[in-house]
Amino acid sequence: MVTSTLAAVIALVALAAPLAGSASAAAPAAPSVPSAGLPAVPDTAYPIPSGALYVDAASGNDAAPGSLGAPKRTIAAAVNRAQSGDTIVLRAGTYRESLPSVFKRVTLQAYPHEQVWVKGSAVLSTFSASGGHWSTAWSYTPCTNCFPSSEVTPAAPAAGLPDQVFFDEIPQTQVLSPAQVGPGQFA
Repeated sequence: MVTSTLAAVIALVALAAPLAGSASAAAPAAPSVPSAGLPAVPDTAYPIPSGALYVDAASGNDAAPGSLGAPKRTIAAAVNRAQSGDTIVLRAGTYRESLPSVFKRVTLQAYPHEQVWVKGSAVLSTFSASGGHWSTAWSYTPCTNCFPSSEVTPAAPAAGLPDQVFFDEIPQTQVLSPAQVGPGQFA
């Protein structure tokens, strides 16, 4: 999954030391507090190259040009606008999005002294009882053919479905149909 790779890349970038003798961006913002349950990423202060694109999940707008004063809202919008070799600077926050494959060299980095999390998950909060189960409306379409059927053992047919659901941070087990749903399961 691309988002997992990006999260790993951002975490690895955060562990590297800033370039010696390089100037950093304008006055740093106060360090951000990570979301509950997430480890703190070591502080960084990488220099921001001129012409960098900015992204801010909290206050950006994908129709904006991607400047410091008018950042994009999503990484995907910045990647779509970026040219090969560009740097995309992410402001503090959690970016919950699924990214397309990227076929150009682009650098993603956190804004100096800020922490960034890339997660492909969506937070759902409005549930209603339905037929003895709980349900919620969401705009995600689960993958039903992510793996060739020849690669999935008949003994575990849901193994080819990569969707994940967590309830109070506890992973649930995916089943093939709503009729099969029981405690700790989803369809």
